[in-house]
Amino acid sequence: MTQSHPNLPHSLGFSHTDTRSLDQMQGSGLLQTAAAVLERMRAQLSGGLIVAIALPAVILRLLFPEGVYAIDVLISFGAALASLIAGFTIFRKLSAYGTSCHGLISIASFTASFASVAAALWLLNLLPSPVFLSISWALTVVWFWFVSAATAYRRPGIYIVPPGTDLRKLAAVPNATWINVKEVSEAAGFGNIPVVSDTGAITADTDWPSFLCEAAINGRTVLTPDQLMETSAGRLRISGGYAQDIARSPGQDAIYPRAKRYVDVLTSLVALVLLCPVMLLLAVIIRMESPGPAIFRQKRMGYRGREFTVYKFRSMRAARETGDALSRDMTQTDDDRITPIGRIIRKVRIDELPQIINILKGEMSWIGPRPETVNLSRHYERNIPHYRYRHMVRPGITGWAQVRQGHVVSVEDVSTKLEYDFFYVKHLSLWLDILIAVLTVRVVLTGHGAK
Repeated sequence: MTQSHPNLPHSLGFSHTDTRSLDQMQGSGLLQTAAAVLERMRAQLSGGLIVAIALPAVILRLLFPEGVYAIDVLISFGAALASLIAGFTIFRKLSAYGTSCHGLISIASFTASFASVAAALWLLNLLPSPVFLSISWALTVVWFWFVSAATAYRRPGIYIVPPGTDLRKLAAVPNATWINVKEVSEAAGFGNIPVVSDTGAITADTDWPSFLCEAAINGRTVLTPDQLMETSAGRLRISGGYAQDIARSPGQDAIYPRAKRYVDVLTSLVALVLLCPVMLLLAVIIRMESPGPAIFRQKRMGYRGREFTVYKFRSMRAARETGDALSRDMTQTDDDRITPIGRIIRKVRIDELPQIINILKGEMSWIGPRPETVNLSRHYERNIPHYRYRHMVRPGITGWAQVRQGHVVSVEDVSTKLEYDFFYVKHLSLWLDILIAVLTVRVVLTGHGAK
């Protein structure tokens, strides 16, 4: 029996003959088989065709036994099929980032696809059955919610760990179980369970380099600790060559960062017009609640390390500045400076609305790493390696760290936040921005992560 890591509760020592214990960790064989089938794209789409077209057709027939016009049926079938394909594409793109919000992603993906297809058909004066499409949408959302939950069950996070791998690097990986092995024969006995190996810690005079190479060639997943944390936890630890990966990620000639700027300008203009009455009313309420200006201004570090003035609705009492600058710049949990109205607007994040002006000025984007104060940013630059890489993209009103971690309330949390920011900078894309927007809706509705 190999030795386990005592500081990690899910770290286990196994020999390759402990198959019964492994089966117990992986769950019922029947459930595993069903989940394995659902991992296949063919099975997911086949089930989607049944719930999006076949079942609604049967239900519609039961509801309207006198029948419907053939042309209406064809239009409804075509609309459901187009919505299924478009929604499935969005669903798979958003699910690739490993969040556990299965239901929210399913609802967002297929609501967007069904609504878009219905709007397009309405413009063409081709009207599908609203009852059919409503049933099709509801069943499709439930089906893919089930699919994502089942496939997550299929991957409980069991990994083979060769000698020399430091599991302390993997503390952030959720729901993981580590099987520590010493010999290549033990690892081979666990079939196709993924291997997490710190290749730099394996000496060349052992059998492990050859084993890992052959395992990868034959389709077995072989990851480094940093790669596993990136794919499982949505965080990117900067070490060695990863810093260079970040430096190359959001290229200045890339299409999406440039297109994103035009979208930011257009949407912020629309938002400013629509939200202007709400913002004026909120400004009056803030002025009436406590002395001081309605708009709070503060110097922040922004795009390419340039300083700018950020605008927010004031959520704290105006008071004489005491203490050191770093402490004043970092809001604490249950900070007694926060006003009653301020607590509400911070919880639903509408204190950030004046930053629409920052977006129009090109200083910010809707989505990106949150800008830190100048004092905090310079402090972190001195103490955290590669911190300035987060300035490669425009800061945002919401971001990956905000929807995954919430507000940072201590200096110790900053390293974790920075790993989320690095992940965003490296994987900057339309799909990641859409996922952040979807998760931001959850934050606004539930107050998740607010302080």
